[in-house]
Amino acid sequence: MTTAAHASAGVAVAHRAPPGGDPVAALCDALESGRRHLPADALMAVSIPAPTAAIHIAADLLPPSNRVVWDPPTGVKLATAGAEALAQASGKSRFSGLIDAVSAIYDRLSWTEPAGPGAPPPRMVGGLAFSPGDASAPPWTGFGDAAFWLPAWTYASAGERAFVTVCARAGTCDPPRTAEAAHQLLTRLAEARTAAPRHAPAAITEIHHLPRAEWCRRIDAALAAIAGEQAQKLVAARVTRIKAAAAIDPLAVIASLGRRHQTCFRFSITRGEATFVGATPEMLIARRDREVMSEALAGSVAAGSDGAALFDSDKNRREHAFVVSSITGALRPFCSRITWPRDPAPHPLRHVIHLRTPITATLSGPTHILELAGAIHPTPAVGGIPTERALEWIADTENEPRGWYAAPVGWIDQHGDGQLVVAIRSALISGRDATLYAGAGIVDGSVPDDEYDETAIKERAILDALAAP
Repeated sequence: MTTAAHASAGVAVAHRAPPGGDPVAALCDALESGRRHLPADALMAVSIPAPTAAIHIAADLLPPSNRVVWDPPTGVKLATAGAEALAQASGKSRFSGLIDAVSAIYDRLSWTEPAGPGAPPPRMVGGLAFSPGDASAPPWTGFGDAAFWLPAWTYASAGERAFVTVCARAGTCDPPRTAEAAHQLLTRLAEARTAAPRHAPAAITEIHHLPRAEWCRRIDAALAAIAGEQAQKLVAARVTRIKAAAAIDPLAVIASLGRRHQTCFRFSITRGEATFVGATPEMLIARRDREVMSEALAGSVAAGSDGAALFDSDKNRREHAFVVSSITGALRPFCSRITWPRDPAPHPLRHVIHLRTPITATLSGPTHILELAGAIHPTPAVGGIPTERALEWIADTENEPRGWYAAPVGWIDQHGDGQLVVAIRSALISGRDATLYAGAGIVDGSVPDDEYDETAIKERAILDALAAP
């Protein structure tokens, strides 16, 4: 066996020649070897090939605790369960605190691929609150300011290849029992190839919107603050509450979102008794080695509208330009090169058309994706300009904290690479109840009634998925 340690973190990676036998037996042997030779507090991750299956079906075969579904339009899909190691941080320094906590976990991790290389490296999944303290009370209890965790079970698929990664502590691992659980999972995954799609739509019995008049008063106040030069842009969000006749199935929702919003990033994150689920069109930041990608997504009209009218709208162009300027300015200290097109392009979705500007950059030195995210979040697409004044206005005027809505969620790895999205078009599900969030950017020239209608269109992305297969 040969072992190589990554310079960016303490992960020891071992590759073994394909044994030509049962991958579950190889997994058991790798866990047993780690149990005997590693310190008791060491973490072991072992990856083996697995049958391919729809990601929401794979998730249904995993334990429900801390279950995460990550379903991007392209790239590796993830279904994870359990939390073998948890990194948390709080307060204004939560991004840097999270980097330290994540690095400490990877320093204890050894990763083995007993059937040979090919699996994606062990990834931690999670997210952050929009602002410190936003997820410290119901209905967000258990989410917290910032949390990423190393799953006990990960199913990862990309195209025609799939893998299962098991993570355990050396001192408490039971290799035969874990191997038996892995065998059952692989068997059920193979059977799931022909399984019928999971449909369990919720029959909505109650729906409570923020009254239009209350929204208009809030937007009038925002416009007054902008006219008084206290801000250039403020993003207002509103909450809609629904109740269903029976418990809402988050996996049915994520499956419906996958069918309806194939160009969006679908996610489902369970913490305790609640699940945060959504289909966001907006990537915050992605990093692979020195290459970075982000995007500005701001300015919108209803789907079916004239895209040229969106492009020619001074109000929407100004709203969009704030976001481009903010993101590129935040990345500049970390990058040797940043490029983006001069003009945005229409980005059509199922219910809405946005203006979109892709942004690419090259890092001038090693920089963790969480450090980049901390510099960018919140963009003017979800906060406002200037940022601190916008956050103060949001805290003063919105009746309920945003929790993880409009905040970064996604995955990170031992290299500091990862992909984080802006968690919009989303809802928090708990039993029969769901809390939906939708927002609108307010600039000089915004019309309160029009902005209310815009939020109603945006929330349909998640509302329709809650109510229909």
